[in-house]
Amino acid sequence: GRIAGQDALIDAAGVASGGRIRIGGDERGQGTMPRADAVYVDAASTIKADASVGNGGRIVVWGDNALRFYGSASAQGGEGAGSRGGFIETSTLGFGDINPTAITARSNSSPSRSGQWLIDPLNITISGSSSNTTPGPTFEPTGTGATVNVDDIRTTLEGGTNVIVTTTNPGGNEPGNITWGPGSNLTVDLTLNGARTLTLRAANNISIGSNITATGAGLSLTLIGLDPTQAGEPGAGTTGAVNITGTLDLGGGVFSASGGSFTNSVAMLNVGSFNLNVTGNAELRDASTTTNLNDISVGGTLLVESAGDIARVDNGRLVVTGTSSFETTAPTGSITLAVNTGDASALSGAASFTAGGDVTVANQGNLVLGTSTIGGALTAASATGGITNDTGGDINVAGDAIFQALGATGDINLGQIHSFSTGGTFSADTGGGDVTVLSAGAIRLGLSDIGGTLAVTADTGNITGFAAGSGNNVGVAGGATFQTNASGATITLNNLAVGGELGLTATGSGSNAPVPTATALT
Repeated sequence: GRIAGQDALIDAAGVASGGRIRIGGDERGQGTMPRADAVYVDAASTIKADASVGNGGRIVVWGDNALRFYGSASAQGGEGAGSRGGFIETSTLGFGDINPTAITARSNSSPSRSGQWLIDPLNITISGSSSNTTPGPTFEPTGTGATVNVDDIRTTLEGGTNVIVTTTNPGGNEPGNITWGPGSNLTVDLTLNGARTLTLRAANNISIGSNITATGAGLSLTLIGLDPTQAGEPGAGTTGAVNITGTLDLGGGVFSASGGSFTNSVAMLNVGSFNLNVTGNAELRDASTTTNLNDISVGGTLLVESAGDIARVDNGRLVVTGTSSFETTAPTGSITLAVNTGDASALSGAASFTAGGDVTVANQGNLVLGTSTIGGALTAASATGGITNDTGGDINVAGDAIFQALGATGDINLGQIHSFSTGGTFSADTGGGDVTVLSAGAIRLGLSDIGGTLAVTADTGNITGFAAGSGNNVGVAGGATFQTNASGATITLNNLAVGGELGLTATGSGSNAPVPTATALT
């Protein structure tokens, strides 16, 4: 059937709680309640399920094939301590023109306990204008999908209500995309009612081409492609791509995205932290002071580009199946992906780093280092495996380079296939593994404790160690070999403790490899 509300008032307000109002069907068209074919609510109509003390009520306006909603709906929580805002849904499986006068599901006692507005058609377009300008009720849909006015989202968020835009597809007519095209910018002032959350849940793809800006408080944005709650619906899409080409300034809010893949071509601003969970590739660009990676799981490759520091949040998750690249353009920007091996990441492919400052990374298993240029120091650790760049890329470290393979048998192999160089000291710690390093230039040994053997080669420069009498040493449980390849290069070692045989080779013409004294070699 068809339902029309013209200049109507439907009031289920209460004291302890708001009531329950269902027009045209139950939540998301589910349940046993008969559903209307089409529903029209004009701008003069009001629907209320407010509470004066307790929690706000629940309002559902549903039309199977068409919904035109222009009225106001309110499910406000009361003044009682701990009261919550209610739930409002305006959804359809077919054509939707959703342009309400007002939507309010806030809590009057606590802004953090606001309710939500759910919009649930098949495909949906968020635009700067309503698709319907014809006055009066009409029940002949002009097309599938739905259009929501971005100003209605703004006023609802500013009024203290979280917003959820979601697609559903039980009829199999459309794949369930959410499209927010260019020119429909959202600027939301959250000064009055505090931080809010905008959630887009799509059975298939999400595309955002407009700018989103939050002021006064943080706007948390959650984008869910291939929504698991809609999995298996007939005709639903299978891509789940989440693509952003607009500029996002969340005012300190949290950004979360999941689906088949993710990319944002314009750097975001003022994001509190990032959560990514995609089965394919991900590209994340950010211009916040610090790009905080909280919960990251990527089934393909990962690119993180930041205009500031990059940091993994303590006790967060960083799992990447493919290769990963972390780049900061800040002159002294740092990259910190783990504080210690107990908080290690899981980077299965080669990990590359570009930074003007220091880089710290700890991995659960083998750590493969890809092409990296580091202006500060590098600290790289593996909790249970080895460290290598042989299957990765060239590594150039301006400062000190510290490598730790703390498992029982993890080896450290650097510079054999791809080059390695450091402008500071080279230090290595292994639980029982060997260390083999070929330096493209000179190499200066730093404090080290090696459970296996040590082999150091300097291709174009000298090999040096600690100054005599410094109290620091290089400890090697097994044998140690040192080799220079350049003409005139020298090997100078002090405070070297070797448990096995010592080999010294200076192959260049005029090279000098003096054997350490008995007091220096133990």
